[in-house]
Order: sequence, then structure tokens, then C-alpha cells
Amino acid sequence: MRPLSGSGGGVIAFSSNRTGNDDLFVMNAEGSDQRPLTATEAQDGWANWSPDGLRIAFQSDRSGALNV
Repeated sequence: MRPLSGSGGGVIAFSSNRTGNDDLFVMNAEGSDQRPLTATEAQDGWANWSPDGLRIAFQSDRSGALNV
């Protein structure tokens, strides 16, 4: 995947609980331009790229229909 901003390096997807809630984030591989992907009361973790590099798979305690 191309970087979010700038050039080169690619993108990292990760989960963090630094806000007190497990959320997903992406950032450029060299550490710049960090962006939240989830910001809800749900616990979202274990972020990883799909094999094609176009989607992020993750574990969550959300309920309801799956929206793919």
C-alpha cells in the first residue's frame, strides 16, 4: 500500500489501547501521519493486512451484521 502522505515506505496497521480502549490505527512505515481507523466503545485489536494488502482484518467485540 502507498504511504498515507509523502513518499516511500508503505503503511503499518496496528492496535493500541493508549486511550483506554482498544482501537485500530494506521501510519506511514517511517512513523509519520498516524491516523485512527476506529474510535468507538468496541474493543478492536489484532490488526493485520489481508493477503492482497487492501483490507485490514481484526478482532472485535462488536455485535450486529458484518459489513464487508
